[in-house]
Amino acid sequence: MRPTLQLVALVISAALAAGAHQAAAAPEPAITLTEAVARTLRHDPAIRQAREVVAERRAALREASGTFDMTQMLDGHFAFDRQELYGNRWQSERNRRLRFEIASVALDRAADSIMSRLPTAGSLLLDECQLGQTEVVLYTPDDTRIIVCLNSDGNFGGLIFPGAAYSGAQLTAILRSLKALDPVIDDLQQDYLEYFSDLMRILARQLRLAASALRIGRERLGPMPDEEQFLELDLVVGYQFRFRNGAALTSSLSFNGTEDNYAGKPLHPLFGDSLFPNAFTSALGMTLDVPLGKGRGRVAAAAPERAAEASLQAAEALYAHTAAERALATVGAYWQLAAAQERLRLYERSAATQEEILDNTRELVEADELVAADLERTRAQVAAVDGEVAGARRDLVTARLALVEAMGVGASHLDQAPLAADALPDGDGAADFDPEDLVREAYAQRRDLAAARETVRAGTILTRAAEVNRRHQLDLSFSLSFNGLYESYSDRIYDFEGYYRALTGEVAGPSYGIKLRWGFPIGNNTARGRLVQAEASLARSEIVAADLRRLIRLRIRELAASHQRARAELQELRETLANLEKTLESSLELYRAGELTLIDTLLTEEQLTDARLAVVGLKSEIADLEAQLRFESGRLLAAEEAEAYDPIRARLALATAPAAP
Repeated sequence: MRPTLQLVALVISAALAAGAHQAAAAPEPAITLTEAVARTLRHDPAIRQAREVVAERRAALREASGTFDMTQMLDGHFAFDRQELYGNRWQSERNRRLRFEIASVALDRAADSIMSRLPTAGSLLLDECQLGQTEVVLYTPDDTRIIVCLNSDGNFGGLIFPGAAYSGAQLTAILRSLKALDPVIDDLQQDYLEYFSDLMRILARQLRLAASALRIGRERLGPMPDEEQFLELDLVVGYQFRFRNGAALTSSLSFNGTEDNYAGKPLHPLFGDSLFPNAFTSALGMTLDVPLGKGRGRVAAAAPERAAEASLQAAEALYAHTAAERALATVGAYWQLAAAQERLRLYERSAATQEEILDNTRELVEADELVAADLERTRAQVAAVDGEVAGARRDLVTARLALVEAMGVGASHLDQAPLAADALPDGDGAADFDPEDLVREAYAQRRDLAAARETVRAGTILTRAAEVNRRHQLDLSFSLSFNGLYESYSDRIYDFEGYYRALTGEVAGPSYGIKLRWGFPIGNNTARGRLVQAEASLARSEIVAADLRRLIRLRIRELAASHQRARAELQELRETLANLEKTLESSLELYRAGELTLIDTLLTEEQLTDARLAVVGLKSEIADLEAQLRFESGRLLAAEEAEAYDPIRARLALATAPAAP
């Protein structure tokens, strides 16, 4: 008996005797063994912990199985980077501005050079042939037509050249052809020079306008940028199918938008921004990955799921075994309580018999048939029996508390600790147990042995996977994709229209490819270490399973032998008890008649009480041995009629006796 429970029992008994405690709560009614086991299955912390382990293993199996679920992917990221402009980018921007600056200066110089070489200061730009009254058509030797305009006074008004520009030889030919004309030809020559001066002026003006445009463009570019900023937005939507043979099929639709700008610049190249446009790309692709090495992926891919399934079954078996263990502890505590109640009843019966003997002794002493010393001897025996009654009451308190502890419930007061409603089994109807039959049943039904087998299976799976993972890697991948591109300086990366145009515009494809990847690990200490660990874990679980089978066989043989011995002792003791009961009845009659000594009477009563207590002890031992044998063979708890075995709803597979009157 546990020292703590004994101490508590002593304290409670002393408090009860002294009346030091306050009014207690309503007393707990007596409960049957079946009710006590049911409470244990509902409230015991060890069973609840085992149930949570099952829930944890079930979640682990769900996680492992989720590897092969269809995965819906929705991934995205936004990146913003800014860095100082340097290197080639800085030089490129510098050259970009120099092209404007150098070209504008060169054009101004060219215009000044043209203006400094004008053949004449005059100009025909304001003359109009439309006012002329006469038009003279002349042809040069190469048949170029020249229209000479004369006004109403016959004076020269201007020239019309329907053709293009003329070379110096052509101009000379034109002038020679005009020598035969009227003396006004000198004026015509002058006008012709003025006309070409006008062309040079127009050219110079165009050059200056171009130079001005370049200067304006340079001003728009502004000063050199100091920092470059890069923005990127990615969005991927896809599905992935993973198969238990290691293959994987992935389909995806992705969008990507990028901006390459300069900090502090308007978002356009005309105003100094980067020359790179904002790019929007879309890609619709599909990839099939097929492992060729490492057993084609079948073993390694499915190993975590299969091992998790075996671990879950092991946890469920241990859950049921824990329930049986705690139920066995409750059965043992219950029979101890029932035995304590029976012993208290026997001691109280013995105390009543001793009181009867004391009364008879007093009468015999008063009749001078016995000496006064016999009366004192009888009183001492009564006091000793009263002490045994007090001890039995303390043992009953301890047994009640032990049952409360075994059930896993709380009791703030002794009155809340229940009594046993079922009496100890008689013991005569106890079945004979064949050890070999029990061993076979245990090997087939013991839940802890089933858990050990599942642990070995999980270790075998993981060891096989670790051995396969040591091999060379060889993977084959097939890919197919369609790609679209759209560029813009105005659409930002957060504008949906850019991605829509990239998806619905001109699409390139199909693009396809095949990739073969192989790897030859050198050393491969990681895989070797995992294999050694898996092999050690498997060996340890196999040792545990084999040792458990050995211990089960030895335990069943030992318990069966003890059960057979206890039954034989109980049979012999009951014959002795029957004789002692007859002897005590006759001894009391003879003692009343003064024909038997006090010593013999007291000795007979004491022997009878001891025999009765021994019967109670043997009955308790037989009941406990029967429960242990049923536990060792896996038949202590019977399953309710349900689809799945639930230890919480199991019932006790033991016969119980009704309470003694």
